[in-house]
Amino acid sequence: MNKSELLKDMTDSKFTIIDAVEVGHKYRLAIYKGTKTESIFDFVVRYRENFNTGWSRIRTPKHVHWIVDILIKRSHDREETLLFVREFEKLWNSIKPITIQGELDTLLSRLSI
Repeated sequence: MNKSELLKDMTDSKFTIIDAVEVGHKYRLAIYKGTKTESIFDFVVRYRENFNTGWSRIRTPKHVHWIVDILIKRSHDREETLLFVREFEKLWNSIKPITIQGELDTLLSRLSI
């Protein structure tokens, strides 16, 4: 998807869009101008997630602090941040949940002091 299509896809009637990025083929993040009049630096982060049935509605993430950190890092070193996000995505996709009680017991015993 090209940039103009991405910006159009992430347009929200409540906010003025500043920028948008696609993270893999799973997420689209957008930054919007915030509405707090006391700060010209106020912004809002929203996202869409790709499910098997299509893209979700535009939503506000519950844990936005990691996104803010990525945005700040990106403004200082775009290439390094992109490498970090790609590696994080690989790690995220490789993690499998514990499904057997014995695995959970083993992990918990290793963590206990």
